[in-house]
Amino acid sequence: MVSDSPTELLNRLLALSMMLSKDMAVQLGQAGLTPARTHLLMELHQRGPVTQQTLAAALQVSPRNVTSLVDGLVESGHATRERHPDDRRAFLVTLTELGATAAAAMDRDHAQLARDLFGSLPADDRAAAARTLAHAEERLNELFQAHYGKREPS
Repeated sequence: MVSDSPTELLNRLLALSMMLSKDMAVQLGQAGLTPARTHLLMELHQRGPVTQQTLAAALQVSPRNVTSLVDGLVESGHATRERHPDDRRAFLVTLTELGATAAAAMDRDHAQLARDLFGSLPADDRAAAARTLAHAEERLNELFQAHYGKREPS
């Protein structure tokens, strides 16, 4: 019998998180990416060409940190960095064909994993899981708010 104690639920959530993190690290490593660079790559995929300042704000990192992340994507061939055509002080970051292809593949893989994990669950079970995860996320944000004075730690 599967235990439904709060501790066991958290243990299962942590185990799933670790499995997903390990899988992500292997997949990204094969593509020459890190989780932070991938986050940047996906921001570019969703937003299109943007300034480094916009990326820093979106990722909630310092301009210096985003410069390092962009350097990595430029070095790996996933992005380009050029002077902004309208603002000589700013740089415009754009996905290359390699970057766009990688981001599209990640989107496809993400959707496929979702189908593989949850597609065979009955709709009622998916709805219950969605409510449970939403509750856990909201409670965790409330606990962060109480402990850190904001919604989630940075």
